[in-house]
Order: sequence, then structure tokens, then C-alpha cells
Amino acid sequence: MPRHWTYSEERLRADVLRAANYQCAIRGPGCTGTATEVDHIHPKAWGGLATRANLRAACRTCNRPKGARTDPGFFSEQRPR
Repeated sequence: MPRHWTYSEERLRADVLRAANYQCAIRGPGCTGTATEVDHIHPKAWGGLATRANLRAACRTCNRPKGARTDPGFFSEQRPR
């Protein structure tokens, strides 16, 4: 699947993952704990921007089911580790 990130966004994505020490910030059910993706807290589909304030590190298990949801109850809280 082709990436939808620009070069500067890709650098920001890498910075977000490094800053989170590659640990998932969502911690949903089945979380692997290792962040390999970056989640838009406010989804791009709903006008969310690729800014540090709107991005968080996420594992694939937590990020993929979220999709473009904006429901604050859907994995919105960072869970204790």
C-alpha cells in the first residue's frame, strides 16, 4: 500500500515514534505495546493535520480498528503501562 505521508511528514512520524520510545500510546485490547505506526488523534479524514500535537505512537493492533473514528471513547485515553 503506498504511503500517504510527505517527506516532512515522514520525518515527523519518525520523530513521534522515537519520542515515544516506540511504545504504543493507545493501549487498547490486544495491544502489542510496540509502536510501528503513528495515529492521528483527530483523523485526517475529518480535517486533522499531521502535527506533533495531533500525532501519537501506536501499534498496528490499536491503530487499524480505530480508522477515522472521532469517538472519544474509542481508545482515546492512554492506559497505564
